[in-house]
Amino acid sequence: MKEYLLYLTDADGMPYSTHALIHQLEQQFHTQFLKLYLSWDHPDDLVIRKLIDFLKNLPPYVHGLNCRGLFENNQITNPKTLKNIVGSLPLGLRQLEIDYLIPPLLDVEYLEEIFLLFPDSIEHLSLSGNRLSHILNFVVHFAANYVKLTSLDIRALCIYEEWSTELFNVLLSCLPQQITTLYVNLDWMIKEQQKKLCPVLSFPQHIRTLNLIPKEFWQNESLLDVLDNSNVNTLGWFEEAIWPELIVQTPKCIHSLSFDNYLPNAMEHNTFIECMKSIPPHITSLSLKNNHLYLWHFDNLLQLFRAIPKTVKNLVLEGNALFIQLTNMEQEQLLNVLKTYQTDLNCHTVPYELEDSIMTDPLTSDDENTEFDDNFGATQLKTQDLTLNEYNYQSSPEYLFDFFKPKNTSIEINKLGDPSEKDSFDLFASLENSLVNREY
Repeated sequence: MKEYLLYLTDADGMPYSTHALIHQLEQQFHTQFLKLYLSWDHPDDLVIRKLIDFLKNLPPYVHGLNCRGLFENNQITNPKTLKNIVGSLPLGLRQLEIDYLIPPLLDVEYLEEIFLLFPDSIEHLSLSGNRLSHILNFVVHFAANYVKLTSLDIRALCIYEEWSTELFNVLLSCLPQQITTLYVNLDWMIKEQQKKLCPVLSFPQHIRTLNLIPKEFWQNESLLDVLDNSNVNTLGWFEEAIWPELIVQTPKCIHSLSFDNYLPNAMEHNTFIECMKSIPPHITSLSLKNNHLYLWHFDNLLQLFRAIPKTVKNLVLEGNALFIQLTNMEQEQLLNVLKTYQTDLNCHTVPYELEDSIMTDPLTSDDENTEFDDNFGATQLKTQDLTLNEYNYQSSPEYLFDFFKPKNTSIEINKLGDPSEKDSFDLFASLENSLVNREY
């Protein structure tokens, strides 16, 4: 599923028309499954009306919506407005992220009315940042009624002072069986541990993927407690600093580690490399998606990949643009290091994390931004970069293909033709926003 950041307003805060927004999507995607990240500036009544009209007219290939950019900082406080927005969501929606949707102290009955308007086609739901501790029973009951829901994000769902392991275990035990992926934070555990009052958490057997925050495991033993007797086999870390001692303690039930969107800064490079060295031998899959690795010094980049143990067989590097600033010699060196792992051809050429991908007004285009290179053809735009698998023309793509072709699989490399041809040039020049190609 592709991800695309769409501004609903221009630089002056004026809303684009629904026709203009839909036309933009039709030009670039048409039948491709799409997840939209919605953003606006200074929402007023006119902008909100335009949003509702846009949601009612979304193309059927839009399968995901991230609305955090609409609701963060409680930009919408009118309950009726919230109800109208949620009631306008398309019926076929598969992914919905409504972080910070609910203003504090909103009437419980109104909250229930809003929740019941969610499409029943949802497979992933993020409620992160919403203070819903006073209606947790309803949240669980709501989740149980959505039979397609398999992934749930309940970070910062509660008021931590009111939280406890016992209450959390009750919530976990009530989660519907179809939910296999869970995003949680466990800040309240720290206080309980300090008081020596922390009973063991009990994750249901149907939870297979768990996403946690490193700082919440101030003692390595607490991680073992969390995963003790669970069926969790994939562990994801997000936010905050990670340290090698925690990685070493990864329980043997875990076979896959994820550092997606981790974004280590320059000061953390050595620590992050040490974390890679600390990966235990029972980890066979590692995901480093969307970590701006193209910003790393090349020597550090080589150190990073050489630090990953050979016991890791599958490596996901999507969204890092590893080759974008490398010389031919550096590319060859990196390819030789990476050929050890089973990976995907186009995952190395997605340029930027989504938040940094939009550098111009999304409804304007500038043909002068298109840049051609004699060796690689139409490889990039000055303000945005394109995935190799779909838009990048290469004179000899077989070179990359030989290194990254997974065993017993085939990869189709789609060529657009000679970039000197007018049709190819027009296609490149018309792309106004960069794309982030991620699979779900």
